[in-house]
Amino acid sequence: MKQTNTGPLLLALFCLVFQLSFQASSAQRTTTQQTNNASAPCVFNNNAQPGAIFILTPNANNILNSAAVVGGKLNVTWSYSDTSVIPNALTIYWAYVPASNGLTPTQAPTPQKFHENAIATNIPGNSRSYLWQVGSLQPGNYLLRIVADDIDPQYFMAVNPGKVQCYKAGQPFPGTSMTAFAIAGNSQLVAYSDNFGPSNSGGKLMVGLVCSLAWILLVL
Repeated sequence: MKQTNTGPLLLALFCLVFQLSFQASSAQRTTTQQTNNASAPCVFNNNAQPGAIFILTPNANNILNSAAVVGGKLNVTWSYSDTSVIPNALTIYWAYVPASNGLTPTQAPTPQKFHENAIATNIPGNSRSYLWQVGSLQPGNYLLRIVADDIDPQYFMAVNPGKVQCYKAGQPFPGTSMTAFAIAGNSQLVAYSDNFGPSNSGGKLMVGLVCSLAWILLVL
């Protein structure tokens, strides 16, 4: 009676089981990498909660730090909701807000409209401000939008219907100005004459004191 050699058979079965288990673990690792890599195909993950960017200035409620004029400079500042995830690079966009005609409400600019007008690109992610040299823009009301690492899901879905943009947990989502701010033209600035000359604060103070004394003497 011929004996059956079970050694090779057991070895083949072992190799088959090992290969199947390796493929399963490899697929799991790939899924994890795709979830955390914004450049890879998206894998839905409920636990990947995004962060946010908050634009602090310009702000219509902060006139002192938000006054802008065509050809002038304007300091743009922002913050992050989650400082544990800092993006690599930022892009700042602007969009014009048309004036309302009083009959229909003003429509907010779409993400596509912002992406047509970049102020600056490749701003370091650890920055918190950018000094904007305002170019030859039309005087009026404007909004800003700051995008981190080109992650702008609204814009992505608008230009890629049916697709979703990947992002890692804590990735800052775009920040848009809460309120529109005004940019004035040079012709809109009102000039006031200074009869006392430049930096003549002493003369102004003396005239003010003399006038006050005159009113006191008049009352007495």
